[in-house]
Amino acid sequence: MRKQDRPVLVTLLALAQMIVGGLLLACGALDMVANVAGSSSATVTLNVRGQQTTRTYDTREEMIKEAPGYKLFLLGGAILSIVLHITMIAGAIGLLLLRLWGWLLSLVWTLFRLAYQLLTAAYLWFVAMPAANRMVRVVPHDDNGVCSSMVNGNTFYHLFWALFSSGFALYPFLVLVLLALPPVWRAFSPRNAPLLDDSEKVRRGGSRRNDEEEYPRHRAREDN
Repeated sequence: MRKQDRPVLVTLLALAQMIVGGLLLACGALDMVANVAGSSSATVTLNVRGQQTTRTYDTREEMIKEAPGYKLFLLGGAILSIVLHITMIAGAIGLLLLRLWGWLLSLVWTLFRLAYQLLTAAYLWFVAMPAANRMVRVVPHDDNGVCSSMVNGNTFYHLFWALFSSGFALYPFLVLVLLALPPVWRAFSPRNAPLLDDSEKVRRGGSRRNDEEEYPRHRAREDN
């Protein structure tokens, strides 16, 4: 079977998807571990009316109280991200092999990834960020400034996350544009399927024809 030439653009796209998908999968696995076993608590000393008291302050627990659906957002988002990363890598492998399912899987990934990024960014901007800002007003002030630093760090964390989610939405949109380019999708068109070369034609369909051509010659040799 004569091999079909893979366009350079398809190769570059597949390699980019594999590299980015691998890095995101590693980060997603670490994020999953942090969500399941991690802790954001600290023991602080408060000075209340001249008396010192200790308190365990947890920014994650405070965010769960302030932001509706925050716990589901963390766990559900981590699981969905890993599924999307695996889909991304599988689609990239299909692109390298010039399989139609690879192109379709990559297309499905772009659509779901775009929707996921937009929903994530919307939740962070309109739910998580206001909740983090509210924590600044309700946080107890300790002598060592631990609570204040944790809350400020939590605010900047969600701000960075919101900016990253908004900006990263451009990447799946770029992949979607590349998949729609003629040099890319034509490589996966059924009309561009690999053609059989002469040896393959002989192996698959020429054996019977050769036998029919050889039979008269064999019969002539027997008559002589």
